[in-house]
Amino acid sequence: MKRIIILFNHFQIQDGIARSAIGLANALSQKPDLEVTIRPLFRYDKTMRDRLNSNVIVKPVFKYYFRGMARLITILPMKWLHDWIIGNDYDIEVGLCMSLPIKIVAAFPEDSESTSLKKVHGHSTGRNNGVMHLAWMHGYDNGLTLRAEYERIGKVVCVSKFNADKLKKEVGDAFNIDYVYNLLNDEEIRKRGLEKIPIKRSAYVQFVTVGRMSPEKGYIRLLEICQRLKIEKFHFNLWLIGDGPQLEKLKAIAKEFDLDGVVRFLGQQANPHAYTAKSDVFVCSSFSEGYSTACTEAIILGIPVITTDVSGGQEIIDEAECGLIVPKDNNEALYQAMKRVIENKEIVATWKQTLTTTREKFSYKNRAEKLYKILEIK
Repeated sequence: MKRIIILFNHFQIQDGIARSAIGLANALSQKPDLEVTIRPLFRYDKTMRDRLNSNVIVKPVFKYYFRGMARLITILPMKWLHDWIIGNDYDIEVGLCMSLPIKIVAAFPEDSESTSLKKVHGHSTGRNNGVMHLAWMHGYDNGLTLRAEYERIGKVVCVSKFNADKLKKEVGDAFNIDYVYNLLNDEEIRKRGLEKIPIKRSAYVQFVTVGRMSPEKGYIRLLEICQRLKIEKFHFNLWLIGDGPQLEKLKAIAKEFDLDGVVRFLGQQANPHAYTAKSDVFVCSSFSEGYSTACTEAIILGIPVITTDVSGGQEIIDEAECGLIVPKDNNEALYQAMKRVIENKEIVATWKQTLTTTREKFSYKNRAEKLYKILEIK
């Protein structure tokens, strides 16, 4: 039996990386000859355990987090952290996202008899001493701050073709590069989408967004667009779902913009799918993403997406065959996209009809085979 460990930062519902880790673990745990362990380093929401298959092993490390904690931990020797957190018990080691998880996986011990990575046709396989090591780049490492770790690990997996192509242009053949889209349990997502919610939506166009309330999500500009639309007498509503460091600031801005009755902050929800499923359009206003889990979940629920052209954004719209993509640094374009939907509500019905068939492209069964191939699992 092969044993795999997936190391990442936080285990919490609003974290797209955590949801990606869950999808990855659940997909792999369906293989009878594979034992799957996930190890979140910091925040640990035990209620998330219900989203994992029962045979997935969960071994949290610290279970809490404070600002600067990761930086303090990096002072410790990475090899010591690898021995403590991972050890020598696994056949496949995955560092998911950026920074610390990848640094720890890259600190695997060398065998005196084999200090170089096995290569096939000039490319590293990510194997050292029989163990496969992978750096799972959820976003994009601008500036390649972890290049030394990628080269030592030997294999980097991106979550979008866009990022994989970008990385290949930057590093050439320095290490193996591939991509696989996030695997999500589409049946479970649709089931959760059917659950009732304790609030009623209006008859106007209902926008929704789900994510961490932090600067990269672009929620300040989203509120500015909402203010402009309201001033121009357009009728619509927006639900913002999630928590984070900017939440109170965003609430203050919404109050300053007099958006009460238009914008509603719903906080962190155990089941955001139930709210997304009751909406018309999902809005991704981000300045950066790896491959948006929240956008993918919306499409699985049959809800069309307006997204900025962050990594993977074009791929999402192309596969969905509906929705809109706008430049990520152009607030006017995002405003025009939302305005278009408000003025032409019939377009939402057309998009939703398209998604009744195209959303199957985002299903687990259509994406799992690529994952198994990358991990050399039959």
